[in-house]
Amino acid sequence: MRGVDNLLLFTVMYLYMGKTTIIFLVLVVFVFAIIPSSVLGASTSNTSANTALQNLQDRIEQHKEKREELMMKAKERASVSAQRRLAKLNQTRLRVCEARKNGITQRATFMLTHGGKINTGHMKIQERVNEYYNNHLVPEGYVLPNYQELIDDMAAAKANVLTVLDLAKESGANFDCSGDDPKGKLDAFKEDMKELIAANKAYRQSVHNFVKAVLELARQAKADQSGDQGEDDQTTTDEGGVQ
Repeated sequence: MRGVDNLLLFTVMYLYMGKTTIIFLVLVVFVFAIIPSSVLGASTSNTSANTALQNLQDRIEQHKEKREELMMKAKERASVSAQRRLAKLNQTRLRVCEARKNGITQRATFMLTHGGKINTGHMKIQERVNEYYNNHLVPEGYVLPNYQELIDDMAAAKANVLTVLDLAKESGANFDCSGDDPKGKLDAFKEDMKELIAANKAYRQSVHNFVKAVLELARQAKADQSGDQGEDDQTTTDEGGVQ
């Protein structure tokens, strides 16, 4: 039945089109008919890779937009601080604040130190994995096609962490009960801590993506080397005459 349908289609084409056009279309159909399935599979694979790359590029843009937002927040704070009228605490609240100042300062210092250590931990993992990639995999010919995008993603995420840390140091480390708007600074510090948690989480995800990509490439390299070793062993066995 399929052959009949094709014959009818060819007949209609012959009646309504020129002979040259028909020959051209037949050639086109023939070319597409002999395309191997492996090529179609490669096309699907390329589409998947392009989608992953686009997602990574979108992440980088989101990191940059977030940093611009953070920088704008810093400018707004500086502007408000310069124009704001003194909002000092009255004597009663000042005494309460002074009694709690040491606790507030210690908590702020701890949170900043802890957040900085998390960031440093991510940086060390990134550096070690990047060193392994460049010193062991690249010389063997194993290269990540999206290496630069992964590096840019981590750099943008790390920049956000450093920006938030600077904001938090300004709002938390300089806390003074007798200064201008101490409650406002304390609220700002709490907000910065939330931003720091989110920024560290985004940076961790970027490092995780990089580590995962390098690990998969390392596994591929190991599998290839194991396969080559197996072939060498088989060749030695065959040459030795052992079946």
